[in-house]
Amino acid sequence: MNSDATHRLLRQVARRQSFALLAGRFYRWTFLAAAAYAALLLASRLLGILPDWFSAASVPLVPAAALLAAVFFLRRVSAPDAARLIDLKTNSHDLFLTVALVGGATGDYKPVVLDQAETAVRAIRARAVVPYFWMQKTAHLVILLGALGIGARFLPQLDPFGKGSQREQIAKQQELLRVSRKSTELRAAMISKTDGGVHPEIERAVAQLENTFNTAKPAAKEANLRQLGEHQKELGQLWKQLSEEKLKSGLNPNAVNQGFGNADQKKIDQWKDELKKGDAAGLKKELAEMREMAKKLDAMPDSTAKQQLRDALQQRIGSLADAAAKELNSPQMNAALARALEQLQMAKNGDLSKEAMQAAQDSLQLSEQELSQLAQSVQDLKNLEDALKSLQMARQLNEGGKLDGEATGQQNGIADYMVLYEQMLAQQGGVGPGMRGPGQGQGGTAPRDDSLESGFQPEQSRAALTGGKMLLEWKTSAVSDPGTASKNYADAIKNVKQGVSEAVQHEQVPPGYHEAIQKYFDTLERPAGK
Repeated sequence: MNSDATHRLLRQVARRQSFALLAGRFYRWTFLAAAAYAALLLASRLLGILPDWFSAASVPLVPAAALLAAVFFLRRVSAPDAARLIDLKTNSHDLFLTVALVGGATGDYKPVVLDQAETAVRAIRARAVVPYFWMQKTAHLVILLGALGIGARFLPQLDPFGKGSQREQIAKQQELLRVSRKSTELRAAMISKTDGGVHPEIERAVAQLENTFNTAKPAAKEANLRQLGEHQKELGQLWKQLSEEKLKSGLNPNAVNQGFGNADQKKIDQWKDELKKGDAAGLKKELAEMREMAKKLDAMPDSTAKQQLRDALQQRIGSLADAAAKELNSPQMNAALARALEQLQMAKNGDLSKEAMQAAQDSLQLSEQELSQLAQSVQDLKNLEDALKSLQMARQLNEGGKLDGEATGQQNGIADYMVLYEQMLAQQGGVGPGMRGPGQGQGGTAPRDDSLESGFQPEQSRAALTGGKMLLEWKTSAVSDPGTASKNYADAIKNVKQGVSEAVQHEQVPPGYHEAIQKYFDTLERPAGK
């Protein structure tokens, strides 16, 4: 006889029994998880010894953890287990257990057993064998989880041992460390996009100026002057742009010579002089030594020697940062050193020591990159100044008809042109254009014949030489006091010179113009008594 109905009943009972066992284990594990949650909640809120991550939203973690535990420890209900349960509920004297165990056995009794089981199974329902009683236990769980949610929401936060304040401080330092490392990474990525070489526009402008020097012809004075004027305008704009955007005032010339911490002032002055020439080897060596100290410090265990080494490194970084801010006038490098100093301070915290020391090494490496950029900017500025000075001397040579590219030949860089033109001007001496061509001046006073008549009328200009706008003019007819005109003239010259001097500083007039401006105002001053 077919036993499909019997086996179907066995499967149904096994499934219901497995679900019932799972529910029972979930119920017990929920109470255990709720007890652990409550203990941790009390330890966090009342004692402050644990981080406060408890909230109403965290309560569902309790049944979730209980369900995982119940599933993990669940035992599978087999067919014999289901058969025993049916025999127990129906008092069938192991009839269904025999059916479950007989399997592929042979014998005269097997058909009889199967036939009896098929007859009995018609009156048996799986829900009667394994009934579900869920309402009471579900209510217990709802009340339990609701109590946990109320506790997580309204239980006050106490901190009798100060552990909470310590964790807040560490969290703030971790956030500061994360932000500082991000700043270092962004700045390093920005620097890596540039090749660190000569500014391409400066290189092009200087190369064009050298080409003009090489192709200049003594007879083409007007053409030479026009080309030199175009170069002077372009180089002056580049000089102003570089000084404003990158260096401001380059190195701080007004810094007061003073010691910074325990740093050797002579060493700082040496670094400053080297940097003025575009050489940063001394400062790079200092930063490399600091990075080696940071690596050594990171590998050392906590000890008095480690504390002493940290203090020494902190002092060296602080001294260099102070010098970078006050004497080298490099805000980017100073910012990188300030971050390294801050990160080194954070490394004193054991929880942040490893990460903070690595961040300090990255900041010191960024300081070296900033230093390389500063040195290159100084070198670019120096090249521009040399180019402007060479251009001014070339204009003087051109006036005397001595600017000859074929005679001078190509030089190795703009600095060589500047040296060459200085020598040529020194050899030229007083040679200059005369009334009918070049002539050699002898100095002294030119002869004058007062008997000759001329249309010269000695009179004083009515325009006042003063700085700014004229707001009021008052005319009177009277004899002036002796010396008043000279005094007014001298005061006017003094005011104008002061205004021009301020303009030169604030407007950052390229150095090629400074000497010409100074000579012009020197000619306006007359010696006393004349």
